[in-house]
Amino acid sequence: MEQVDDRLLTKTVSRRNGAGLLEREAAFALVHFFNHQTHHRGQVSALLDGWKIENDYSNMIVLELGA
Repeated sequence: MEQVDDRLLTKTVSRRNGAGLLEREAAFALVHFFNHQTHHRGQVSALLDGWKIENDYSNMIVLELGA
């Protein structure tokens, strides 16, 4: 992210699916990607918790501090 500049963030990106064409600024796509990976980390954490397997996937502070 240190190398990302305003030119990239304001660039329009396009995606086509069965519902049609979706165009947004790249900044919106980046926010979506970060949020989506958090969603999947939560899914993995919930599965591991359900199986009684110790994990720290849902402990963002510990991950950020490198503890």
